Amino acid sequence: MAEEFDHLTMAPATCGGPEIDGLWTRFMAGFQQLADQRGLDLAYGRGLPGDLPAAGLQQVRSDAKVQFNPGGCPLSRVLALSILRMSDPLAGTGAVTAAELDRLVVLLADPSFVWMSQLMVVAWGRREG
Repeated sequence: MAEEFDHLTMAPATCGGPEIDGLWTRFMAGFQQLADQRGLDLAYGRGLPGDLPAAGLQQVRSDAKVQFNPGGCPLSRVLALSILRMSDPLAGTGAVTAAELDRLVVLLADPSFVWMSQLMVVAWGRREG
């Protein structure tokens, strides 16, 4: 069994209008740029089920889970802390400003703001024999 995130599925679930959608889009663009610079594939989770047969597994099956998180919940706090920790590199991409990241951190503390987490992909299979 293997598990991996598809980070590109993170998105606001609350209808926040163009301002919040744009803020999230800019945050994700900066996140993608940082990942690219560091050689990370943010969408790898969706490719996981296809990699298992190449590793010699058969009868591959997969499942996925997503969570909807209100601001202030433990996962929202973890994301907010991650954003604070990566604030300088994220802002350094030019995709999002430090002020916009601060605004996102405030949103992640607001219980009326709900976001959809990364998709957790789980895949498994059997070796022949």
